[in-house]
Amino acid sequence: MRMEKASARLLVYTSKSHCGSLRSVNVATERIASMLGIGYEVVNLGRENAPTCVYYQEGEGEAIPIFCDKDRRSKFDEIYTHLRNMIFVLSFHPKHSGLRQFRSQLMALS
Repeated sequence: MRMEKASARLLVYTSKSHCGSLRSVNVATERIASMLGIGYEVVNLGRENAPTCVYYQEGEGEAIPIFCDKDRRSKFDEIYTHLRNMIFVLSFHPKHSGLRQFRSQLMALS
């Protein structure tokens, strides 16, 4: 099942100096985006020491922060679980009703 709004996407914001520590965040975010059938993009902030953060954006709306790895120590399982849980919570918001169809799938992804 794919999300009807093709303009929804997950954005990973990171700094140039932390691209090496990005792997776990990258893989977890890409896996969630693939499961939802939405876009995925890595945005290099160009600043030094910026934390790696993941945002959910639907259409031209405001990007909503759903994960931030300030210490760059989070493991894949932690990141994946956090992203899954935040998308699940967003699915209850009327503004993001397109996510509602994925609730059962998100809960099954333990």
